[in-house]
Amino acid sequence: MKPLVGFIAAMLILCSSVVFAQMNDEPLLGYPALKEVSYAYNGGSARAMGMGYAFVGLSNDVSSGIWNPAGLWVLEGPIISASYNMYSPAGEFESDMTSGVTKNDLDMSAVGHFSFVAPVRIKGHPWVFTANFNRNNEFSSESAVWTNPENKLDPDTFVEDNGSLQFFNAGASTRIYKQFSMGFTLNVITGKRVVDRNTLTLVDSITNSVTGDAVEKYTTDQLLDSTTSNGFNFTVGMMFKGETFSAGAVVQTPYTIKHSTDRSHFVNTTVADLEDIENTSTIFVVDSLAKQEIPLSLAFGTAYFPAENLTLSLDLSYQNYGSTSWFHLDSSFFAANGERFDHYTEFPIDWNNNIGLGFGLEYLLNTKYGVVPLRTGFRYDQLPQTGVITQTTSNVDYDDVGVAQESDSVTITRVASDRQNTASFSLGTGIGWSRIKLDFAYMFTTGAKLEYTETDIAWGGEDGDGNPIVNVASTKRAWDHKSHKVQFTFTGFF
Repeated sequence: MKPLVGFIAAMLILCSSVVFAQMNDEPLLGYPALKEVSYAYNGGSARAMGMGYAFVGLSNDVSSGIWNPAGLWVLEGPIISASYNMYSPAGEFESDMTSGVTKNDLDMSAVGHFSFVAPVRIKGHPWVFTANFNRNNEFSSESAVWTNPENKLDPDTFVEDNGSLQFFNAGASTRIYKQFSMGFTLNVITGKRVVDRNTLTLVDSITNSVTGDAVEKYTTDQLLDSTTSNGFNFTVGMMFKGETFSAGAVVQTPYTIKHSTDRSHFVNTTVADLEDIENTSTIFVVDSLAKQEIPLSLAFGTAYFPAENLTLSLDLSYQNYGSTSWFHLDSSFFAANGERFDHYTEFPIDWNNNIGLGFGLEYLLNTKYGVVPLRTGFRYDQLPQTGVITQTTSNVDYDDVGVAQESDSVTITRVASDRQNTASFSLGTGIGWSRIKLDFAYMFTTGAKLEYTETDIAWGGEDGDGNPIVNVASTKRAWDHKSHKVQFTFTGFF
Protein backbone atom coordinates (compact mmCIF):
# COMPACT_ATOMS: atom_id res chain seq x y z
CA MET A 1 0.00 0.00 0.00
CA LYS A 2 0.98 3.55 -0.66
CA PRO A 3 4.23 2.76 -2.38
CA LEU A 4 5.46 6.35 -2.90
CA VAL A 5 7.73 4.73 -5.42
CA GLY A 6 9.70 3.34 -2.51
CA PHE A 7 13.40 3.96 -2.51
CA ILE A 8 13.09 6.56 -5.31
CA ALA A 9 11.30 8.96 -3.02
CA ALA A 10 13.59 8.06 -0.14
CA MET A 11 16.76 8.75 -2.06
CA LEU A 12 15.58 12.14 -3.26
CA ILE A 13 14.42 13.40 0.12
CA LEU A 14 17.31 11.95 2.08
CA CYS A 15 19.91 13.36 -0.29
CA SER A 16 18.19 16.73 0.08
CA SER A 17 18.40 16.37 3.85
CA VAL A 18 22.15 15.83 3.63
CA VAL A 19 22.60 19.03 1.66
CA PHE A 20 20.41 20.90 4.15
CA ALA A 21 22.74 19.86 6.97
CA GLN A 22 26.09 20.39 5.32
CA MET A 23 26.87 23.65 7.14
CA ASN A 24 25.89 22.41 10.57
CA ASP A 25 26.45 19.04 12.24
CA GLU A 26 23.77 19.20 14.90
CA PRO A 27 20.66 18.43 12.80
CA LEU A 28 22.05 14.98 12.04
CA LEU A 29 22.78 13.97 15.63
CA GLY A 30 19.97 11.86 17.03
CA TYR A 31 17.63 12.86 14.23
CA PRO A 32 15.69 10.00 12.64
CA ALA A 33 17.80 8.44 9.93
CA LEU A 34 14.85 8.02 7.60
CA LYS A 35 13.01 11.11 8.74
CA GLU A 36 11.21 11.89 5.49
CA VAL A 37 10.52 8.39 4.22
CA SER A 38 7.15 6.73 3.83
CA TYR A 39 7.08 3.54 5.89
CA ALA A 40 4.14 2.13 3.91
CA TYR A 41 4.79 -1.05 1.99
CA ASN A 42 5.68 -1.30 -1.64
CA GLY A 43 7.38 -3.99 -3.62
CA GLY A 44 6.60 -7.66 -3.76
CA SER A 45 6.70 -9.40 -7.11
CA ALA A 46 7.61 -8.05 -10.54
CA ARG A 47 3.96 -8.59 -11.41
CA ALA A 48 2.88 -5.88 -8.95
CA MET A 49 5.58 -3.49 -10.18
CA GLY A 50 4.64 -4.07 -13.81
CA MET A 51 1.07 -3.06 -12.92
CA GLY A 52 2.14 0.20 -11.28
CA TYR A 53 1.87 -1.21 -7.74
CA ALA A 54 -1.94 -1.13 -8.08
CA PHE A 55 -2.43 -4.38 -6.18
CA VAL A 56 -4.54 -3.80 -3.06
CA GLY A 57 -7.82 -4.64 -4.81
CA LEU A 58 -6.33 -7.53 -6.85
CA SER A 59 -4.01 -9.24 -4.35
CA ASN A 60 -4.26 -12.79 -5.72
CA ASP A 61 -0.68 -14.08 -5.79
CA VAL A 62 2.05 -15.16 -3.39
CA SER A 63 3.01 -11.54 -2.53
CA SER A 64 -0.50 -10.71 -1.27
CA GLY A 65 0.74 -10.66 2.32
CA ILE A 66 2.65 -7.48 1.48
CA TRP A 67 -0.32 -5.74 -0.15
CA ASN A 68 -3.59 -7.12 1.19
CA PRO A 69 -3.43 -10.38 3.17
CA ALA A 70 -7.19 -10.86 2.76
CA GLY A 71 -6.56 -11.97 -0.84
CA LEU A 72 -4.50 -15.02 0.17
CA TRP A 73 -7.46 -17.33 0.74
CA VAL A 74 -7.87 -18.06 -3.01
CA LEU A 75 -4.43 -19.73 -3.16
CA GLU A 76 -4.78 -23.52 -3.11
CA GLY A 77 -1.28 -24.89 -2.52
CA PRO A 78 2.17 -24.06 -1.17
CA ILE A 79 3.90 -21.36 -3.24
CA ILE A 80 7.34 -19.78 -2.96
CA SER A 81 8.58 -16.64 -4.70
CA ALA A 82 11.79 -14.57 -4.78
CA SER A 83 12.75 -11.38 -6.60
CA TYR A 84 16.05 -9.87 -7.68
CA ASN A 85 16.13 -6.07 -7.93
CA MET A 86 18.37 -3.71 -9.88
CA TYR A 87 18.10 0.02 -9.27
CA SER A 88 19.91 2.91 -10.98
CA PRO A 89 19.00 6.43 -9.79
CA ALA A 90 20.25 9.81 -11.00
CA GLY A 91 19.86 13.34 -9.67
CA GLU A 92 21.18 16.88 -9.86
CA PHE A 93 21.35 19.80 -7.45
CA GLU A 94 21.50 23.34 -8.83
CA SER A 95 21.83 26.82 -7.32
CA ASP A 96 22.31 30.37 -8.53
CA MET A 97 25.24 30.71 -6.09
CA THR A 98 26.88 27.31 -6.25
CA SER A 99 26.15 23.93 -7.75
CA GLY A 100 26.75 20.32 -7.00
CA VAL A 101 26.01 17.14 -8.85
CA THR A 102 24.77 14.09 -6.97
CA LYS A 103 26.05 11.03 -8.78
CA ASN A 104 23.33 8.54 -8.00
CA ASP A 105 24.23 6.19 -10.83
CA LEU A 106 25.22 3.38 -8.47
CA ASP A 107 23.65 0.13 -9.67
CA MET A 108 22.23 -1.48 -6.56
CA SER A 109 21.44 -5.17 -7.04
CA ALA A 110 20.24 -7.69 -4.48
CA VAL A 111 17.39 -9.96 -3.46
CA GLY A 112 14.56 -7.55 -2.69
CA HIS A 113 11.60 -9.82 -2.01
CA PHE A 114 10.78 -13.30 -0.73
CA SER A 115 7.31 -14.75 -0.12
CA PHE A 116 5.91 -18.08 1.00
CA VAL A 117 2.29 -19.21 1.42
CA ALA A 118 0.75 -22.48 2.57
CA PRO A 119 -2.92 -23.40 3.06
CA VAL A 120 -3.88 -25.32 6.24
CA ARG A 121 -7.05 -26.37 8.00
CA ILE A 122 -7.78 -25.51 11.62
CA LYS A 123 -10.71 -27.55 12.99
CA GLY A 124 -11.90 -28.05 9.46
CA HIS A 125 -11.81 -24.37 8.54
CA PRO A 126 -9.44 -23.36 5.70
CA TRP A 127 -6.71 -20.79 6.34
CA VAL A 128 -3.77 -19.61 4.25
CA PHE A 129 -0.59 -18.63 6.10
CA THR A 130 2.15 -16.38 4.71
CA ALA A 131 5.64 -15.13 5.46
CA ASN A 132 7.31 -12.31 3.52
CA PHE A 133 10.51 -10.30 3.28
CA ASN A 134 10.62 -7.06 1.33
CA ARG A 135 13.38 -4.47 0.97
CA ASN A 136 12.42 -0.98 -0.21
CA ASN A 137 13.01 2.74 0.27
CA GLU A 138 16.52 1.96 -0.93
CA PHE A 139 18.87 4.83 -1.73
CA SER A 140 22.54 5.42 -2.49
CA SER A 141 24.19 8.68 -3.47
CA GLU A 142 27.54 10.41 -3.84
CA SER A 143 27.47 14.22 -3.75
CA ALA A 144 30.09 16.88 -4.36
CA VAL A 145 29.09 20.48 -3.48
CA TRP A 146 30.62 23.83 -2.52
CA THR A 147 29.52 24.80 0.99
CA ASN A 148 31.92 27.61 1.97
CA PRO A 149 32.24 30.66 -0.34
CA GLU A 150 35.50 31.62 1.41
CA ASN A 151 37.08 28.26 0.68
CA LYS A 152 39.32 28.22 -2.39
CA LEU A 153 38.30 24.64 -3.20
CA ASP A 154 35.26 23.92 -5.37
CA PRO A 155 33.79 21.47 -4.60
CA ASP A 156 34.84 21.24 -0.97
CA THR A 157 32.31 18.83 0.54
CA PHE A 158 31.81 15.20 -0.45
CA VAL A 159 28.93 13.11 0.88
CA GLU A 160 28.13 9.41 0.59
CA ASP A 161 24.66 8.43 1.78
CA ASN A 162 23.40 4.84 1.75
CA GLY A 163 20.49 3.02 3.34
CA SER A 164 17.33 0.97 3.01
CA LEU A 165 14.33 -0.38 4.88
CA GLN A 166 13.49 -4.05 5.34
CA PHE A 167 10.03 -5.37 6.11
CA PHE A 168 9.39 -8.83 7.56
CA ASN A 169 5.83 -10.00 8.03
CA ALA A 170 3.86 -13.11 8.87
CA GLY A 171 0.11 -13.55 8.84
CA ALA A 172 -2.94 -15.45 7.68
CA SER A 173 -6.15 -15.14 5.67
CA THR A 174 -9.52 -16.87 5.65
CA ARG A 175 -12.94 -16.55 4.06
CA ILE A 176 -15.50 -15.12 6.49
CA TYR A 177 -18.72 -15.19 4.41
CA LYS A 178 -19.28 -16.35 0.84
CA GLN A 179 -17.01 -14.12 -1.30
CA PHE A 180 -15.78 -11.97 1.61
CA SER A 181 -12.42 -12.61 3.26
CA MET A 182 -10.16 -11.01 5.83
CA GLY A 183 -6.48 -11.25 6.64
CA PHE A 184 -3.82 -9.82 8.89
CA THR A 185 -0.04 -9.66 9.19
CA LEU A 186 2.43 -8.73 11.90
CA ASN A 187 5.05 -6.46 10.34
CA VAL A 188 8.58 -5.95 11.67
CA ILE A 189 10.42 -2.97 10.20
CA THR A 190 14.19 -2.48 10.32
CA GLY A 191 16.34 0.17 8.67
CA LYS A 192 19.95 1.22 8.20
CA ARG A 193 21.46 4.52 7.07
CA VAL A 194 25.14 5.49 6.85
CA VAL A 195 26.20 9.07 6.05
CA ASP A 196 29.90 9.76 5.40
CA ARG A 197 30.58 13.48 4.88
CA ASN A 198 34.04 14.93 4.24
CA THR A 199 34.81 18.65 3.98
CA LEU A 200 38.27 19.73 2.79
CA THR A 201 39.27 23.31 3.57
CA LEU A 202 42.34 25.17 2.33
CA VAL A 203 43.14 27.09 5.50
CA ASP A 204 46.28 29.00 4.53
CA SER A 205 49.35 29.07 2.33
CA ILE A 206 52.60 29.37 4.31
CA THR A 207 56.09 30.14 2.98
CA ASN A 208 58.78 27.67 4.02
CA SER A 209 61.53 29.75 5.66
CA VAL A 210 64.25 27.37 4.44
CA THR A 211 63.27 26.57 0.86
CA GLY A 212 61.04 29.57 0.14
CA ASP A 213 58.38 27.25 -1.30
CA ALA A 214 54.69 27.78 -0.60
CA VAL A 215 53.29 25.20 1.85
CA GLU A 216 49.53 24.72 1.99
CA LYS A 217 47.63 24.01 5.19
CA TYR A 218 44.48 21.85 4.88
CA THR A 219 41.79 20.81 7.34
CA THR A 220 39.74 17.67 6.73
CA ASP A 221 36.45 17.46 8.62
CA GLN A 222 34.86 14.00 8.48
CA LEU A 223 31.45 13.20 9.94
CA LEU A 224 30.36 9.54 9.97
CA ASP A 225 26.79 8.78 11.08
CA SER A 226 25.46 5.23 11.34
CA THR A 227 21.80 4.88 12.28
CA THR A 228 19.62 1.81 12.77
CA SER A 229 15.82 1.89 12.96
CA ASN A 230 13.34 -0.63 14.40
CA GLY A 231 9.58 -0.88 14.85
CA PHE A 232 6.54 -3.08 14.29
CA ASN A 233 2.84 -2.79 13.49
CA PHE A 234 -0.11 -4.72 12.04
CA THR A 235 -1.87 -4.82 8.68
CA VAL A 236 -5.57 -5.72 8.55
CA GLY A 237 -7.21 -6.33 5.18
CA MET A 238 -10.71 -7.01 3.84
CA MET A 239 -11.63 -8.21 0.36
CA PHE A 240 -14.55 -9.11 -1.84
CA LYS A 241 -13.90 -11.33 -4.87
CA GLY A 242 -16.57 -11.62 -7.55
CA GLU A 243 -16.64 -13.08 -11.03
CA THR A 244 -16.03 -9.79 -12.87
CA PHE A 245 -14.49 -7.60 -10.20
CA SER A 246 -12.85 -7.58 -6.78
CA ALA A 247 -12.37 -4.87 -4.16
CA GLY A 248 -10.18 -4.55 -1.11
CA ALA A 249 -9.28 -2.24 1.75
CA VAL A 250 -6.23 -2.22 4.01
CA VAL A 251 -5.45 -0.51 7.32
CA GLN A 252 -1.93 -0.32 8.71
CA THR A 253 -1.96 0.50 12.41
CA PRO A 254 0.04 3.49 13.73
CA TYR A 255 3.24 2.73 15.59
CA THR A 256 6.50 4.21 16.86
CA ILE A 257 9.82 3.50 15.19
CA LYS A 258 13.03 3.95 17.19
CA HIS A 259 16.30 5.25 15.75
CA SER A 260 19.72 4.72 17.31
CA THR A 261 22.63 6.77 15.97
CA ASP A 262 26.37 6.34 16.49
CA ARG A 263 28.54 9.23 15.34
CA SER A 264 32.25 9.72 14.75
CA HIS A 265 33.57 13.21 14.07
CA PHE A 266 37.20 13.52 12.94
CA VAL A 267 39.06 16.81 12.37
CA ASN A 268 42.53 16.50 10.88
CA THR A 269 44.85 19.39 9.97
CA THR A 270 47.95 18.88 7.83
CA VAL A 271 50.79 21.17 6.78
CA ALA A 272 52.94 19.93 3.88
CA ASP A 273 51.33 16.49 4.33
CA LEU A 274 52.42 16.43 8.00
CA GLU A 275 49.76 16.17 10.72
CA ASP A 276 49.22 19.19 12.95
CA ILE A 277 48.52 17.39 16.25
CA GLU A 278 47.29 20.49 18.11
CA ASN A 279 44.52 21.01 15.54
CA THR A 280 43.47 17.36 15.21
CA SER A 281 40.60 15.89 17.23
CA THR A 282 38.19 12.95 17.36
CA ILE A 283 34.72 12.92 18.96
CA PHE A 284 32.59 9.79 19.40
CA VAL A 285 28.89 9.86 20.26
CA VAL A 286 27.36 6.44 20.92
CA ASP A 287 23.68 5.47 21.08
CA SER A 288 22.02 8.81 20.49
CA LEU A 289 18.33 7.90 20.45
CA ALA A 290 15.23 9.26 18.77
CA LYS A 291 11.80 7.87 18.05
CA GLN A 292 9.20 8.76 15.48
CA GLU A 293 5.44 8.35 15.22
CA ILE A 294 4.22 6.65 12.05
CA PRO A 295 0.54 7.44 11.39
CA LEU A 296 -2.42 5.31 10.41
CA SER A 297 -2.28 4.28 6.75
CA LEU A 298 -5.28 3.50 4.54
CA ALA A 299 -5.48 2.00 1.06
CA PHE A 300 -8.38 1.04 -1.17
CA GLY A 301 -8.30 -0.86 -4.43
CA THR A 302 -10.46 -2.51 -7.03
CA ALA A 303 -9.87 -4.84 -9.97
CA TYR A 304 -12.10 -5.43 -12.99
CA PHE A 305 -12.02 -8.45 -15.31
CA PRO A 306 -13.77 -7.43 -18.58
CA ALA A 307 -12.48 -10.50 -20.42
CA GLU A 308 -11.11 -13.90 -19.45
CA ASN A 309 -7.44 -12.93 -19.81
CA LEU A 310 -7.70 -9.19 -19.08
CA THR A 311 -7.35 -7.46 -15.70
CA LEU A 312 -7.61 -3.75 -14.85
CA SER A 313 -6.69 -2.51 -11.37
CA LEU A 314 -6.90 0.81 -9.51
CA ASP A 315 -5.54 1.78 -6.07
CA LEU A 316 -5.89 4.85 -3.84
CA SER A 317 -3.89 5.35 -0.63
CA TYR A 318 -3.66 7.97 2.11
CA GLN A 319 -1.35 8.73 5.04
CA ASN A 320 -2.10 11.33 7.71
CA TYR A 321 1.50 12.45 8.22
CA GLY A 322 0.54 15.98 9.27
CA SER A 323 -0.47 14.86 12.77
CA THR A 324 2.75 13.09 13.78
CA SER A 325 5.86 13.98 15.80
CA TRP A 326 9.38 12.77 16.44
CA PHE A 327 11.10 12.66 19.82
CA HIS A 328 14.74 13.23 20.74
CA LEU A 329 16.22 11.56 23.84
CA ASP A 330 17.46 14.26 26.23
CA SER A 331 18.38 12.26 29.32
CA SER A 332 18.17 8.86 31.00
CA PHE A 333 18.49 7.71 34.58
CA PHE A 334 18.27 4.42 36.44
CA ALA A 335 16.21 3.83 39.55
CA ALA A 336 17.53 1.92 42.53
CA ASN A 337 15.87 -1.24 41.24
CA GLY A 338 17.74 -0.90 37.93
CA GLU A 339 14.75 0.30 35.91
CA ARG A 340 15.66 2.81 33.18
CA PHE A 341 13.68 6.01 32.60
CA ASP A 342 14.12 8.04 29.40
CA HIS A 343 13.07 11.64 28.85
CA TYR A 344 12.24 12.70 25.29
CA THR A 345 11.54 16.16 23.86
CA GLU A 346 8.75 16.23 21.29
CA PHE A 347 9.09 18.03 17.96
CA PRO A 348 6.28 18.17 15.37
CA ILE A 349 7.28 16.55 12.09
CA ASP A 350 5.28 19.11 10.10
CA TRP A 351 4.92 16.91 7.03
CA ASN A 352 2.20 17.16 4.43
CA ASN A 353 -0.49 14.50 4.24
CA ASN A 354 0.02 12.29 1.21
CA ILE A 355 -2.12 10.62 -1.44
CA GLY A 356 -1.03 7.89 -3.85
CA LEU A 357 -2.84 6.70 -6.97
CA GLY A 358 -1.97 3.64 -9.07
CA PHE A 359 -3.38 2.06 -12.22
CA GLY A 360 -2.46 -1.30 -13.75
CA LEU A 361 -3.33 -3.51 -16.71
CA GLU A 362 -2.53 -7.17 -17.35
CA TYR A 363 -3.30 -9.31 -20.39
CA LEU A 364 -2.42 -13.01 -20.49
CA LEU A 365 -1.39 -14.23 -23.95
CA ASN A 366 -1.59 -17.99 -24.48
CA THR A 367 1.20 -19.31 -26.70
CA LYS A 368 2.60 -22.76 -27.52
CA TYR A 369 5.59 -21.94 -25.29
CA GLY A 370 3.54 -20.95 -22.25
CA VAL A 371 1.41 -18.09 -20.91
CA VAL A 372 3.02 -14.72 -21.65
CA PRO A 373 1.72 -11.82 -19.51
CA LEU A 374 1.72 -8.28 -20.92
CA ARG A 375 1.55 -5.63 -18.23
CA THR A 376 1.70 -1.86 -17.90
CA GLY A 377 1.07 0.58 -15.08
CA PHE A 378 1.12 4.21 -14.00
CA ARG A 379 1.57 5.61 -10.51
CA TYR A 380 1.30 9.12 -9.04
CA ASP A 381 2.51 9.83 -5.50
CA GLN A 382 2.82 12.80 -3.23
CA LEU A 383 5.96 12.57 -1.09
CA PRO A 384 6.49 13.23 2.61
CA GLN A 385 7.89 16.76 2.76
CA THR A 386 8.50 19.43 5.36
CA GLY A 387 6.89 22.71 4.31
CA VAL A 388 9.37 25.01 6.10
CA ILE A 389 12.91 24.11 7.20
CA THR A 390 14.69 26.44 9.63
CA GLN A 391 18.35 25.90 10.50
CA THR A 392 20.77 27.90 12.64
CA THR A 393 24.45 27.78 11.77
CA SER A 394 27.63 29.72 12.42
CA ASN A 395 28.94 32.39 10.10
CA VAL A 396 32.18 34.36 9.78
CA ASP A 397 32.25 37.82 8.16
CA TYR A 398 35.34 38.93 6.23
CA ASP A 399 36.66 42.36 5.38
CA ASP A 400 37.85 43.45 1.94
CA VAL A 401 41.21 41.69 2.24
CA GLY A 402 39.75 38.39 3.49
CA VAL A 403 40.52 38.75 7.20
CA ALA A 404 37.92 37.21 9.54
CA GLN A 405 36.21 39.91 11.59
CA GLU A 406 33.53 38.30 13.70
CA SER A 407 31.70 35.03 14.16
CA ASP A 408 27.96 35.20 14.65
CA SER A 409 24.78 33.18 14.37
CA VAL A 410 22.80 33.04 11.15
CA THR A 411 19.31 31.63 10.69
CA ILE A 412 18.56 30.15 7.28
CA THR A 413 14.93 29.46 6.46
CA ARG A 414 14.10 27.25 3.50
CA VAL A 415 10.57 27.20 2.17
CA ALA A 416 9.57 24.48 -0.28
CA SER A 417 7.56 26.27 -2.99
CA ASP A 418 6.01 23.15 -4.52
CA ARG A 419 4.87 19.74 -3.40
CA GLN A 420 7.22 16.97 -4.41
CA ASN A 421 5.30 14.55 -6.58
CA THR A 422 6.48 11.60 -8.65
CA ALA A 423 5.05 9.90 -11.70
CA SER A 424 6.06 6.31 -12.46
CA PHE A 425 5.56 4.33 -15.65
CA SER A 426 6.05 0.57 -15.73
CA LEU A 427 6.08 -2.32 -18.20
CA GLY A 428 6.16 -6.03 -17.47
CA THR A 429 6.16 -9.43 -19.11
CA GLY A 430 7.42 -12.97 -18.51
CA ILE A 431 6.38 -16.55 -19.14
CA GLY A 432 4.48 -19.08 -17.09
CA TRP A 433 3.86 -22.82 -17.00
CA SER A 434 1.86 -25.01 -14.68
CA ARG A 435 4.45 -25.07 -11.88
CA ILE A 436 6.81 -22.20 -12.62
CA LYS A 437 6.40 -18.53 -13.46
CA LEU A 438 9.13 -16.09 -14.48
CA ASP A 439 8.23 -12.40 -14.41
CA PHE A 440 10.12 -9.29 -15.46
CA ALA A 441 9.25 -5.61 -14.86
CA TYR A 442 10.77 -2.21 -15.57
CA MET A 443 9.77 1.08 -13.89
CA PHE A 444 10.82 4.62 -14.77
CA THR A 445 10.15 7.41 -12.28
CA THR A 446 10.38 11.13 -12.89
CA GLY A 447 8.96 14.43 -11.72
CA ALA A 448 10.39 14.44 -8.19
CA LYS A 449 11.54 18.04 -7.98
CA LEU A 450 12.28 20.26 -5.01
CA GLU A 451 12.70 24.01 -5.35
CA TYR A 452 13.45 26.20 -2.35
CA THR A 453 14.96 29.54 -1.41
CA GLU A 454 17.61 30.18 1.24
CA THR A 455 17.52 33.56 2.98
CA ASP A 456 20.78 34.34 4.81
CA ILE A 457 20.53 37.21 7.35
CA ALA A 458 23.96 38.13 8.77
CA TRP A 459 25.59 40.85 10.90
CA GLY A 460 27.57 43.31 8.81
CA GLY A 461 29.21 45.62 11.34
CA GLU A 462 27.97 49.14 12.15
CA ASP A 463 27.37 52.26 10.11
CA GLY A 464 28.71 55.73 10.97
CA ASP A 465 25.91 56.29 13.50
CA GLY A 466 26.58 53.03 15.34
CA ASN A 467 23.56 51.22 13.89
CA PRO A 468 24.02 47.55 12.95
CA ILE A 469 24.29 46.71 9.27
CA VAL A 470 22.32 43.64 8.21
CA ASN A 471 23.23 41.75 5.04
CA VAL A 472 20.48 39.72 3.42
CA ALA A 473 21.36 37.18 0.72
CA SER A 474 18.82 35.05 -1.14
CA THR A 475 19.72 31.86 -2.97
CA LYS A 476 17.45 29.69 -5.10
CA ARG A 477 18.16 25.99 -5.26
CA ALA A 478 16.53 23.02 -6.94
CA TRP A 479 16.58 19.22 -7.03
CA ASP A 480 15.65 17.10 -10.01
CA HIS A 481 15.56 13.32 -9.92
CA LYS A 482 14.89 10.38 -12.22
CA SER A 483 15.41 6.67 -11.71
CA HIS A 484 15.17 3.25 -13.31
CA LYS A 485 14.29 -0.03 -11.63
CA VAL A 486 14.34 -3.56 -13.01
CA GLN A 487 12.98 -6.61 -11.18
CA PHE A 488 13.02 -10.35 -11.90
CA THR A 489 10.72 -12.74 -10.00
CA PHE A 490 10.73 -16.53 -9.79
CA THR A 491 7.56 -18.24 -8.52
CA GLY A 492 7.29 -21.97 -7.86
CA PHE A 493 4.12 -24.00 -7.12
CA PHE A 494 4.23 -27.22 -5.08
